Amino acid sequence: MPKRKIKPADIEEVRQTLDTIPRDKYPIAKDLYNKLCFMDETLNNLQAQVYEKGTTSLFKQGKQEFIRENPALKAYNTTIQRYVLVYSKFIELLPKQAEPVESDPFLDFCNEGYNMPLPAPISTEQAEK
Repeated sequence: MPKRKIKPADIEEVRQTLDTIPRDKYPIAKDLYNKLCFMDETLNNLQAQVYEKGTTSLFKQGKQEFIRENPALKAYNTTIQRYVLVYSKFIELLPKQAEPVESDPFLDFCNEGYNMPLPAPISTEQAEK
């Protein structure tokens, strides 16, 4: 199988988000960022091995001989799961952004009508007419 050139992930964008993390959470975020960098490099190396050697390999031990999953693929699958977990923990440290609230015309009408002054009460004489 031909070796494919793998582009490294743009981890620089993740580094730029460190500036937006509150100071009290910054040490944790920095540690998670360092782990993400390591895992990203490891994933790229494992991916290159899988491209080079394929997803399966011939295993020989004594008289035993069989095709098994490439150990690099197994390590890649485990590492990518952990990478996603670490990445999600990193994202949780980012400050929450207020979601824009869409206007509902009916609720706007109800709220505006509720704030309007009430008409004067009708007297019993006016009601009989």
